[in-house]
Amino acid sequence: MADQLCTPEDLASLLQMDLDRATAELLIEMGTAVVQDAAGMRIVEVIDDPFTVFPDTDVRTHWLQLPEIPVTEVKDVTVNGVAVTDYTLVRGRLWRRTGWLSIGTTYRGQPVEVSGLSSHGYPEGSQDLQLARGSVLSIIKGAYDNPIGASSEAIDDYKVTYADLEAQMAAAPHLAQSLRTKYGRRNRSIRMTTA
Repeated sequence: MADQLCTPEDLASLLQMDLDRATAELLIEMGTAVVQDAAGMRIVEVIDDPFTVFPDTDVRTHWLQLPEIPVTEVKDVTVNGVAVTDYTLVRGRLWRRTGWLSIGTTYRGQPVEVSGLSSHGYPEGSQDLQLARGSVLSIIKGAYDNPIGASSEAIDDYKVTYADLEAQMAAAPHLAQSLRTKYGRRNRSIRMTTA
């Protein structure tokens, strides 16, 4: 099943009408995809999602940014295929005292592959998902001017409906910005010191 940030019952309640369950689920899945795209993250909880990242080989880096946030668990980490356990998860990044370039015969400029499994996102029912849930309902409602037309398009030509949902998101730039602010990667500040 694809990600869903709300339920068919939520949608039926908002629209104040009975809906075909298959159509409602399809609309919710498409709306969820549009909202997660606007956020720049897959925000629905995913357990043991495989990841592969390539740390910067021009510097001896101790920190490794993972592709999705918020990260709740990381396991089965390997560096160039060699298992490592001497890392710590800190705010969606992995820290390793010896850095990520210290396995095998890695030379400066040579790619290093770090792989593993991460659990990330917000669990179903989390208060943190309310903005995303409301956004999905909002863009579906905005694209649902003609329930009969929307139903037939959702089944016969889902690309048309998806484009309608994207247009609803594009028409609300403040909503897209709110999603990026709430769920997207935060800019990290750097403390500068002078001698």
